[in-house]
Amino acid sequence: MESGAQPAAGSAVRASVLWITSGGCDGCTMSVLGAVSPAIEDLLSGGLTDIPRVELIHPVLSLESGAGYLTVLEAAARGDDEGFLLVVEGSLFDQRLAGEGSFSGLGERDGQPIPVEEWVCRLAARAEAVIAIGTCATSGGIPAAKGSVTGAMGLGALLGGGFRSRAGIPIVNVPGCAPNGDAFIEALSHVFLALGGLVPLDLDELGRPRWLYSEPTPLRQVTSRAEPNPRRSEVAFCPVPERGWINRVGGCATVGGSCNGCTRPDFPDGPLAVIGGG
Repeated sequence: MESGAQPAAGSAVRASVLWITSGGCDGCTMSVLGAVSPAIEDLLSGGLTDIPRVELIHPVLSLESGAGYLTVLEAAARGDDEGFLLVVEGSLFDQRLAGEGSFSGLGERDGQPIPVEEWVCRLAARAEAVIAIGTCATSGGIPAAKGSVTGAMGLGALLGGGFRSRAGIPIVNVPGCAPNGDAFIEALSHVFLALGGLVPLDLDELGRPRWLYSEPTPLRQVTSRAEPNPRRSEVAFCPVPERGWINRVGGCATVGGSCNGCTRPDFPDGPLAVIGGG
């Protein structure tokens, strides 16, 4: 999709969304499949006003698989596919720590796996916009927990804090473990509207869509064996307490559970990590 384009609902205008996965559990994909308002089907059918019909290139969900999927990625990385958006799910790894091995691989070159990180860097340089879905992709998440030997990191750490897409957009972060699927579809739609010049791209200082991550949710009081009394209170910013998990139902903070701060950049080694600690 070229910047400035303004497709109407049902328009023949199409845009490619290339989805690439690395260190994660595929929970973000499952969350997006559960989105209902708007739903992923609305994007694929071109049923959203001023949003192009999306052609999703996903390692599991699209018709292109195996060599076909890699062919599409290679064409996009060469610049043959103009105007695609890149979505990254899962944390990225520091391949320098892998020695003679590899922490990730997607395809082969001379009998050796091509690191996912290489694909991500090549594709990000060509993409109109780059979106990180889930806390693993935004800040490293559980694979980057204390003690990890992989150097797991978020997309911003791999591409650099000053990264800008071809359209001049910083990385759009949609954190959560996993994030609300509706919120992600809404964020993706908003990016398309921004590329079309219809709305400003309203991101906060962490690159998150501001309207989705503006309401604070208190974490439970942090305690330890050494200090049994609560010693500080923390908050996270997450749309789930207001929107629920699927179809406005469920979610940790809406069914009697406690928020574990999974949208925070310091998850899982943040304030809740000391609960029960020495």
